[in-house]
Amino acid sequence: NLSVERQLGRNASLTVGYLGGRGVHLWRNTDVNNSPYVRDAAGRELVVAGTPRINRLAGVGQTRYSDAQSFYNALQVSVGKSFRQAFSVQANYTFSKSVDDATGIFVPTGQGASGPSSYPLSRSVDRGLSDFDQRQRLAVNYFFNTPRASSTHWFTSGVPGALWTGWRVGGIVALRSGGPFTPALNSQSPTSLFAPIRPSLLPGRSNNPVEAVSEGCGTIPAGTKVGTPDLYFDP
Repeated sequence: NLSVERQLGRNASLTVGYLGGRGVHLWRNTDVNNSPYVRDAAGRELVVAGTPRINRLAGVGQTRYSDAQSFYNALQVSVGKSFRQAFSVQANYTFSKSVDDATGIFVPTGQGASGPSSYPLSRSVDRGLSDFDQRQRLAVNYFFNTPRASSTHWFTSGVPGALWTGWRVGGIVALRSGGPFTPALNSQSPTSLFAPIRPSLLPGRSNNPVEAVSEGCGTIPAGTKVGTPDLYFDP
């Protein structure tokens, strides 16, 4: 991490920093007896429907590998300001991206973007956003100090002063963007518990199938708006 702080006037400051993280030898879980895959015209792994397991006489062969990796990069900005020792406010903003090969080794965690690996011998085929990825986060905290006890004004002396002075009131407001999720399909065999099949984009199609309109698929006419509760992505 690397950060630079700058004083802005007498009672304000600005901090800008970078935070990076790299993980190696992380655990991932998969089915070693999953059906073998081939590569399509774009060079991507694909299991053809109906392909038998490597060992047709055996079922699930759960195994673990400690070769998964993770990558984290973040921009952090913090601004603080105080006003005559009575009121202060600070805002912290983070713009980040977390990518890994496997966030969880047993079951999908959080929004289900991770979980078991699809193929045992292809570590990075499931690389994508981490389940806990939050692209943007903003936290604002504020505090107000009531006046000190004094005999110069009626509400800071006597009984009113005892009730009103010496208090500190504050709060925190936190906002963040949503987390990722990935749809998963059932495998060829109902016993393939450790090797999910994740749908992939068709070659040449939009890499964001939840925006714009559908190109038409089956009973869905071309031009149907996607990204809605009725049709979230373009099949």
